[in-house]
Amino acid sequence: MHTNTRLVLVVDDDVDTAMMLSALLRHLGHAVECVTQPEAALDRAKRLRPRLVFLDIRLPGTSGWELAPLIRDELGGDAVRIVALSGWGNAEHRRRSRADRIAHFAGSARTARMPPHY
Repeated sequence: MHTNTRLVLVVDDDVDTAMMLSALLRHLGHAVECVTQPEAALDRAKRLRPRLVFLDIRLPGTSGWELAPLIRDELGGDAVRIVALSGWGNAEHRRRSRADRIAHFAGSARTARMPPHY
């Protein structure tokens, strides 16, 4: 296992996306727990105390925007890094991520700004 192993929590209601990201993170040497039900995410975060959380923004019921500060408060603020995920990312999502102290916002490739030479 890699020396930079982290406990990572993946929260995404799309099972295929959650499994793919979890597999990638495991391949990189991290210990990964996956939650596909947003109502279970906070309890799992409390129990596991991950250092990194990949959090889908467009969850049914409780959104990722609502979960992020709850997870951060429960785990001690800057002790956890949260990466917001969305297939519908836009400039407002990036702005809100910065305002909500989310470490990184990863939107869909179709919404990303590509350099002009591509």
